[in-house]
Amino acid sequence: MTRRMSPAIATCVILSFLSLSAAGDEATIRGGSSNAQKALTRAADAAKARQSQEAVDWATKAIETGAADPIAFYLRGRERLRLGEFQKSVADFDRYRILRPAVASRLWERGIACYYAKQFQAGADQFRAYQTYHGNDVENAVWHVVCLAPSIGFEQAQSKMLPIEFDARIPMMDIYRLFRGEGKPEDVMRAARRGNPTPQQLNDRLMYANLYLGLYHESKGELDQSRKYLETAAQKHRNDNYMWDVARVHAKSRRKSDASNSQP
Repeated sequence: MTRRMSPAIATCVILSFLSLSAAGDEATIRGGSSNAQKALTRAADAAKARQSQEAVDWATKAIETGAADPIAFYLRGRERLRLGEFQKSVADFDRYRILRPAVASRLWERGIACYYAKQFQAGADQFRAYQTYHGNDVENAVWHVVCLAPSIGFEQAQSKMLPIEFDARIPMMDIYRLFRGEGKPEDVMRAARRGNPTPQQLNDRLMYANLYLGLYHESKGELDQSRKYLETAAQKHRNDNYMWDVARVHAKSRRKSDASNSQP
């Protein structure tokens, strides 16, 4: 999403929040609150280092003190998604929504976790809510379709695509047109190379292009084509963006599912 944060940036936001909490509340430097903050800081540091299991463990310790800020559930939910623990990830985001209802519409990560947890309607509802927070995010519109497709079919889901006027990121508008039925996969790949991108820019564009082409074909039931794009996104276009983690987890989940389905 256009307001999505890389793991490092998300961690910096959490650490800044913890620092402000410590400065503004004397209770945070005493007893359980102090222990909770220390554990949550360790969790944020581990997340920044891409040590997701360690981050989950420290966030859990913070939560178990009974004095942790609700952001501990958000952090643990993000890291559980990166670990492929989809049901647990959704549960953490749901708890965070209860404790911080003002941010409920912003939790795009919850929508993605719902998709992988096969809670498709909950995922679609989350992305529709996110549209009220930020209405020009192609990824949000695409994930809304992806969540609806398993229940009502791709064509009906396509007809319910959320409106987007303009997303400046290349090749997002080409991805949007593809999901609307107004473009082709090759248009997306051609757009990703448009202009004169730096090697890093090209890598990032191709990661997104392959991820969403994979989701496009998967939503249409074209699993062989989907697998090719998802594996390319995960294996050839690594970057520091959380969505690369989504591509990686998706490809891994598909490999596991394919292996299970191939067994007699």
